[in-house]
Formats: sequence, structure tokens, C-alpha cells
Amino acid sequence: MAHKQHHPDFRAIILGGMLVLLVGVYFIGRSIWFFYNQKNEALKKSELQETKDVPLISPVTLREKIRNEEPFTLIDIRSREAYNIEHIPQAFSVPGGNLSSFTPKDESVNVVIIYSEEDKATLAVAKETLRKKKFPYFFLEGGFENWKSGSNQTLSSGDPTSFIDQSKVTFISAAELKTLLENSDAHVFLLDVQSEANFQKKHIRGAKNIPLEELEERAKEIPAGREVVVYGSNELASFQGGVRLFDLNVFATKTLDGNANLTTVSGLPLEP
Repeated sequence: MAHKQHHPDFRAIILGGMLVLLVGVYFIGRSIWFFYNQKNEALKKSELQETKDVPLISPVTLREKIRNEEPFTLIDIRSREAYNIEHIPQAFSVPGGNLSSFTPKDESVNVVIIYSEEDKATLAVAKETLRKKKFPYFFLEGGFENWKSGSNQTLSSGDPTSFIDQSKVTFISAAELKTLLENSDAHVFLLDVQSEANFQKKHIRGAKNIPLEELEERAKEIPAGREVVVYGSNELASFQGGVRLFDLNVFATKTLDGNANLTTVSGLPLEP
């Protein structure tokens, strides 16, 4: 009687091989993921320790102090270029390299240091410099980027190509402004952001001059409850004035449109 031959089931062999391969890939992938995850966690902890070895103030706490008008000094150690593009209102620009010569007017008032998370070198220099200072200081937790990501107040230079800055401005034409000025009940506050020298050469009658670069520190001179119309020596300056007033919470503002507002073509009453 012939014995029946048993042939191997190749499908089972192939399936078993695939399962072994998948298991191997799973464990290798898991090991790689674990390695990089541990590396990233270590890096995050290292970065956290780099900042947390100095006293910190959170954006929430700083926002409350600003709202309550508590005395403190804001120092922005980022580059002058970055500061000019956008910064926290009332902050002084003291680029990191100049921090060693900085001394607050009142050494009993807390100083808040605003830095960039992307500039580790400046942050490291600032920490070493401030350890030798005697006045009380805090670093803004997470730097300027963390402040901005929380939708906290910043002051922009006014970029006409920025959709965000465009949304801050409401324009008014010279003809519309002329009609407003002829209406004695309008109570319009005209704000001229030209330099003082240019203001003396030509301005709209009745306008108050606060140069663009002084708006931040002199914003309280703008009366509340009045409709504000802002203009500068040209369309860009007018736009930047409108953006800065919005950032300074002066919302009832219109920006004079056009480049010919300080010429007889505009039809506006001009002085001298």
C-alpha cells in the first residue's frame, strides 16, 4: 500500500513569512520612534531648563499688570529691525548687545525682558548680563512669539501688503472729510502724523500734530469719544498712522486716503 505524500502548503508559508516580516517592521519602527521621541523630549526639557533658570513672568500675568497699570519697565532685547516691525506697546528697544549698559530709572520697579525664542545666543548673553545687575527682572515666558500667539496686544509698523494690517484701517476720502469739517456737529478730531517740520510747512486747518514715531507715548493726548481722522505726508504714512491707532485701541478712527491731501487739489482747508 503506497504512502500518501504530504506537500508543504506554500500559502501558509508565505503568510507566515509576511507575519514575521510585519512583526519585525513593527518592533523596529517602534524602537526608532522611541529613540527619536526620547531625543525630542530631552531637547524640549533642555530648552525649558535654559529659560527656567531665570525668573519668568507669564503672558497672562503681564497682560493683567498692563491692564491694571502696575509700574514696571518693558525691555525688548530683540534686534532693532524686529522691534520696529512689531513690538509690545510701551516697550523700550535695548538690543541684547546694549543690555550691559542699561540701568532703569527706578531700580525698585520690576523689569520685564522680551526676547525671541529663535535667538538663543542673545537670550544666553542677556541671562549672563542680568545676573550681574541689582534691579529685579523677569523674562517673558516663551518670548515675544508666545505673547503674540496668545493674541495679546502688539504695535505694528503698518505693512500695506499685510491683510491683517489692511483690516485695521477704514478709509475716508478728501471729499468726505471736507463735508464732515463743514458740519459743525461732526466733532472730528484731526490727527496729523507728519514730522513737526513738515507740519509747520503745510497741514489741514485745526489738526493736532503728533509725529508717527511719537504716537505710542502720546496716545493719551487723543480725546476719547471723538471720531478721529488721521493723515500723514503721503498715503503710506496715513496708513501706518491708522494701523498704529488701531493697535493702541483707538478704534473710532478713519484714515485719509490719497497722496494729494496737502495740496489745493484736495479742496481741504490748508495752513499756512
